[in-house]
Amino acid sequence: MRFLLFVILFPISIFSQTIPRLDHGAYTVDTFSFAVSPDSRYLAFNQEKHESNKETPDYLLWIFDLEKLELKLLGSDSSWFTRIRFIDSDRLAYLTKDEGIKVLDTNGKLVKNIKNGDLSDHCGNYFLTGNGAEVTFWSKDLQKQKILNGLGQFRSSDCSETDILLIFQSQAVHLNPVTWEPICKIQGKNGKLTRLTEGKILPNNRLLVMDERSGFAIYENCKEIKSVYANAPGFATNSSAIFLGMSGSNSLRGGTNLGPFSYSYGIRVYDPAGSFLREIPFLHPVREMQFFPGKEDKLILLPWGDHFYFLDLKSGEQLILEIRQTGHWLLKSQNGSYNTNQESEPFLYFTEQNSITSSSGKKESRNLFQTFLKGN
Repeated sequence: MRFLLFVILFPISIFSQTIPRLDHGAYTVDTFSFAVSPDSRYLAFNQEKHESNKETPDYLLWIFDLEKLELKLLGSDSSWFTRIRFIDSDRLAYLTKDEGIKVLDTNGKLVKNIKNGDLSDHCGNYFLTGNGAEVTFWSKDLQKQKILNGLGQFRSSDCSETDILLIFQSQAVHLNPVTWEPICKIQGKNGKLTRLTEGKILPNNRLLVMDERSGFAIYENCKEIKSVYANAPGFATNSSAIFLGMSGSNSLRGGTNLGPFSYSYGIRVYDPAGSFLREIPFLHPVREMQFFPGKEDKLILLPWGDHFYFLDLKSGEQLILEIRQTGHWLLKSQNGSYNTNQESEPFLYFTEQNSITSSSGKKESRNLFQTFLKGN
């Protein structure tokens, strides 16, 4: 006699009890560069993917549509690429290892390949590309407008209606945007400010220049008025303050007073004259940081790893965006604190192939990010 056994399988919701675990599988990833579009809709970023059975990593270029909450892979390569910059809300540029600078639209279509470029930046009405110590100004339709030179490799820039600031490795150049003539040139000496990375135009005719080894210095009418040592690769400014994202040792040099600070990690806040104001606890080493365009109280932090943190500096609200493998992302909110609290998660979205679901298993119609950005 033969017996037939029928087994009825009931689907079990992975959201019913616990937060879904987003496993990478047999690989790990590290997010190491990002940019946000001028309209705050797109977040583009690079990831380095390490597989256990491969000696060399792969590199991934992602774009996350924060309006639709959709994640899309724009490209992958066995050669590294980095330094993403948006030209406008529809186009972005990034640096490749062997093919110079590539410009794509937000759907991944190649718009232009600038093969002799080694770094790019967005500066006011211009798109800038560097080739060693030479920097080329491009119009928004990618036509060459001007070529200038400095000392050391071109690193970054900042622009306003009345000023242009170019940062080279060994020199900062302050320009008049009408005449293109230098207003002043700032050069490091005695081992200080010799490896420049970034600069910002501050209110009241002040300039801020950032060095990867010796912190930052503030200049007023081209004369130094303040210098602060800090191990701070993360750096951002708004109209009222300077924000440094710390990443390691809290040691001081030469008795410099950084103000009270209890963590080797965190965000230090200074006024435009360089005086210490306060600290924001953040228990992760910061790699990059910037403000959402036009939002002086909404800050993006990229620590080491695969998470983005969106901070509301007024309310203390925090969103965490976790990017894992293809089609997997997690967006959660932890109100009232900058510190990660694993036990309190008021809202949670988990997605597979961009299907938005809450931790309870119910479909979500409310865009958590848009609510955060509008401050509601």
